[in-house]
Amino acid sequence: MRLDFARAAVASAVVCLVTWLALAIIAGNVGLQRSISMGAITLFERPVVVVVVASLALVLGYVSSKRLDVSAARLLVGVLVGNGVAGLVIGPLVIGELEASHAPMVIAAVSLQGVQPAAAFAGAWAAGVRSPDVRER
Repeated sequence: MRLDFARAAVASAVVCLVTWLALAIIAGNVGLQRSISMGAITLFERPVVVVVVASLALVLGYVSSKRLDVSAARLLVGVLVGNGVAGLVIGPLVIGELEASHAPMVIAAVSLQGVQPAAAFAGAWAAGVRSPDVRER
């Protein structure tokens, strides 16, 4: 059980960190600040951001699920938890102006309005790894 949790945590961390880095590089600091102040929907004004983040999440979801033997549901939960931690903890620590009340906007921005977790789930689902509970039956 502990090993399953660790593998899911590593797989989720890979998806989250790489997609957040790509989002920061492509959207830039101004784009991220604008998405938090005006709404995360502003990230969709630059289609390359959506395409790159979704593609990375899809590929990383597939590869990490296949390599680490993590089911799609566990990967999805891990990515959602990672985005929540980003909104509640990492965002306010990295950007001093943010408070916990800004968490919903940060979560919407880092998850690209749900595109990142959906793409990671689709990639993991395509990998075809089943939950250990299902495999035992």
